[in-house]
This record gives sequence, C-alpha cells and structure tokens, in this order.
Amino acid sequence: MPVTVIPKTGVNAAGEPASSLTDVEGVFDTAFNATAAVAATVTAETARAEAAEAALAAAVTVGSTFTFSQAAPASTWTIVHNLGRYPAVSVVDSANTQVEGDVTYVSANEITVAFASGFSGEAYLN
Repeated sequence: MPVTVIPKTGVNAAGEPASSLTDVEGVFDTAFNATAAVAATVTAETARAEAAEAALAAAVTVGSTFTFSQAAPASTWTIVHNLGRYPAVSVVDSANTQVEGDVTYVSANEITVAFASGFSGEAYLN
C-alpha cells in the first residue's frame, strides 16, 4: 500500500502560505511575543488586584467588634482592640448603665477613654 506524504505548510503573518522557514519563524515569534505580553499584563493586573484587596482588608474590618472588660475601677481605660480602624465606642458600668467618657484615638488599634471618676464595666467597640 503506497503512503502519501503531505508536506506541512506554514503561513506567514499575512495568512499566506509561507515561502520560507523565516516566514514561519516570524509568525511564531509574533505569536510568542503576543502571548508573553498578555501573560505580563495578566500578571501585573493580578498583582494590582491582590494589592488592592490587601489594602481594602487592612483599611476596613467589616462586621468586626471588640468588647473590653475593665475589672478594676479606673478613671482612664486603655483599650488595645486591633481592629485596624477608629471604632465607635459605648461604655457601661458594672450596673449596665451607659457612661459618657472622653475617647482619644491613639492609633487605629488603640484608644483611651477618660471618665470623671473610676469605675469598672465594659466598652463595646464597633
């Protein structure tokens, strides 16, 4: 049984049959360079998206709350909450009566609350 050999024919950048190996190599080089450019763009965009996601996670802690218990009576409470933001603060004494105090935001992770007199109770940060 005879075997028919069909030669492979490449195409050049214009889509015409390649007249030489150089034409075919040129097509492959163009395709490789385009693929490399797309991969570089995807890598850069992925890195940018990951950086934006990390920044958002650091800036906003959605739904996180912190409860601080002050067991010993004190007129100034130092509260390290590690929420990474400046939360609203509500304070109650040991009888569960709301108490007003002067809140100072030391950082995004720490506050102090100063009161007219010392007492024990809890602070709720949200």
